[in-house]
Amino acid sequence: MFTSYVGSFPLEYSRGNLERILKDVLEIPIDYPCYPQLQDFIAQFLNPLVDSGILERRKRGYILLEEVSPRVNVFKAEEQALWTVEYIRRSPLRERISGLKACVTGPFTLSTKIYIDEPLTMSNLMINSMEHIENLLHYLRVIIRDLSNMGYEYINIDEPYLSVMVGKRMILHGYSTDDIIDILDRLARTIPKISGIHVCGRLSPELVEILSQTSFLLLDHEFADTPQNFQAFSREILEDYDKFIALGILSSKRPVLETPKEALKIIENAVKKYGVERIRIIKPDCGFRGLKGVVGTSESAYEIAIKKLKLLNKIKLLAINRYGIDIEELRLK
Repeated sequence: MFTSYVGSFPLEYSRGNLERILKDVLEIPIDYPCYPQLQDFIAQFLNPLVDSGILERRKRGYILLEEVSPRVNVFKAEEQALWTVEYIRRSPLRERISGLKACVTGPFTLSTKIYIDEPLTMSNLMINSMEHIENLLHYLRVIIRDLSNMGYEYINIDEPYLSVMVGKRMILHGYSTDDIIDILDRLARTIPKISGIHVCGRLSPELVEILSQTSFLLLDHEFADTPQNFQAFSREILEDYDKFIALGILSSKRPVLETPKEALKIIENAVKKYGVERIRIIKPDCGFRGLKGVVGTSESAYEIAIKKLKLLNKIKLLAINRYGIDIEELRLK
């Protein structure tokens, strides 16, 4: 059972703040620290396309000027990941972590902010065009390969829109189950080592079935603020498709520190329902960026985020002791 987090922190974008976060995270330590995502998770991956003249910013998002190409300068999308690798290599605490994690926003979520034509209406969003999604997919695969070459062992695709798109009764935008599996699979197969997919919010059983049929190893979801997600999974589906859970045990929305008892209760529920061997990561539900809007200042929000990560490490040690976990047997591969 290892620790990680989804990505974002409530500090302004700067190399100094990134290194501050990494220093704090290494001191805790967190097993798989993600590069501190200090930019908007949509803009980070679309800004290189703006710089290349492929997209143009509009008030409601972006408009497509020409076909998305993988042959663009992706430096802006990868800048924080590069800074993180450079910092980790210099740090005397680098041996305390198990590996580096990178988060990449997926094509379904990105395409909900891109219009392929005027007027800027729902019907003209890129999400409605499989052909344009294909082009976006090729672009993201270039970024994933770069991150892998930098040394990121664990790459997580963030697709929050999927919890809206795939409901109990229907899939929006005309996609079939096979369409979604195929698109996600082509991303997952680009990741050479540890692959994960993060979908926040409430999951439908239909979405869980889709995600389970992809090649992603880790299914990363909210269970602290969305306990209904316990009902969407079963031990059978995890075993049948050989999937593992990245279990959200701490709220990323509420600016209060949970007690160890509260967090351990979520792990206990997951162990009873899925088996301890199916829980490989414990983490906060989602990113911490939104805490700033709740408590008012970046510093107070950041203080809460770090306290939650320190608690996460404590919970890991308690859970290992309680369940007699052999950490080497459950090591991610």
